[in-house]
Amino acid sequence: MRESRRHAVLGALGMLAAVVLTGVAIVAATAARTILVPPRARDEDTEVLSVDESAGTITLGRSPDAVVDGRYSFWFSGSRGHARLGAIVSETSDSVTRELLSVTSGDLGRARRGRLNGWFLLTPNDLDVDFDTVDIETELGPAPAWLIPVAGTASGSSQHSGPWAIHVHGRAVVKAETLRAVPVFRDAGYTSLVVSYRNDTEAPPSPDGRYALGDAEWHDVDAALAFALEHGATSIVLMGWSMGGAIALQV
Repeated sequence: MRESRRHAVLGALGMLAAVVLTGVAIVAATAARTILVPPRARDEDTEVLSVDESAGTITLGRSPDAVVDGRYSFWFSGSRGHARLGAIVSETSDSVTRELLSVTSGDLGRARRGRLNGWFLLTPNDLDVDFDTVDIETELGPAPAWLIPVAGTASGSSQHSGPWAIHVHGRAVVKAETLRAVPVFRDAGYTSLVVSYRNDTEAPPSPDGRYALGDAEWHDVDAALAFALEHGATSIVLMGWSMGGAIALQV
């Protein structure tokens, strides 16, 4: 009888272990898919309570992002609409009113939800600098980039002799994320090359359509290095954001 109970307990523990391991495997597979597969849509996790464009304010439902001070982009209508938000004006227990600096696209007055992100600039035009849009020839095809010369140097030149900085964005965003760093490098005398890479919606996709967390994307940044050297770079700094840092380290 005692031996039967022992076998029953061991059998139950074995079944429990199998269930736990199966659950862990499912969670791990889901997490891996979330990390490796480029997202098709973004969650709009912040509620729009009211918009007063005449007063230059927007009131949002409280969320972890909405309560952080600073300047942010606000995307709405499935990322087709975009606005720029500034400092917090007032707060209540369930809302946050912020400065509404501008609406660059879409009808914010009709929006009910949206999402904030930390990059504020969309193109080099927002920096009021000369720039060229160029193509980096990668093994998968041309990847668009912005070439921003140092102050006092006109765009359109095929050669920019001197130090360069190559800016590499993070996972699941686009090259505009890195524009915030360009003024620092530009003031220090660096030509900036703001690049795209495979699977970021701007550059060609990889055959499997998945991120490799730097293990494959580095080839595209290596092609950007070659471009910089061909166009006058005497030294190069790689500036990587998030997964872009991993890509830079792979390079």
